[in-house]
Amino acid sequence: MAVVETPEVDQQLLQSRSNLATAQANLKLAEITKNRYQGLLATHAVAQQDADNALGTYSANKAIVEANQANVKQLETLQSFEKIYAPFDGIITARNTDIGDLINSGNSGNVKTDLFHISQPGKLRVYVNVPEQYSQASTPGLTADLTLAEFPGRKFQGKLVRNLKGNQLRHSHLDS
Repeated sequence: MAVVETPEVDQQLLQSRSNLATAQANLKLAEITKNRYQGLLATHAVAQQDADNALGTYSANKAIVEANQANVKQLETLQSFEKIYAPFDGIITARNTDIGDLINSGNSGNVKTDLFHISQPGKLRVYVNVPEQYSQASTPGLTADLTLAEFPGRKFQGKLVRNLKGNQLRHSHLDS
């Protein structure tokens, strides 16, 4: 339906990936140093303190890599919202935004602005609560007339396609 440009998120993602690459390089160096010091410690060529420092540096760098990986994943998730898809096939009946408009991320209070209104011109599904005393008569294939206040004098015929049993009511699903 639409593609929303997010240059700030795109830039943050590039920077985050760069930070991750740097952190991974530092982790690799810390791992080499840690392994070397552990080997030297076995022959008493280095002090225990130096080996402990190398292990601490390795652990800290590993945590930095994990944090940077989480940040990259978060920004990739945000970037995935750049493309807006309709939840069903239909026709856009109202477009409440224009090219170049600033799109609010949805965190500015209770103000909601729909970007689009979509109509689905195919089948209309109607869910009807049926009293229990009539539930035995509501079987798939049963036809029913649907009247709407918006269309006085008109009847729309529907067909029962499915029953869902509830505690007290049977819910019927009409396609018309």
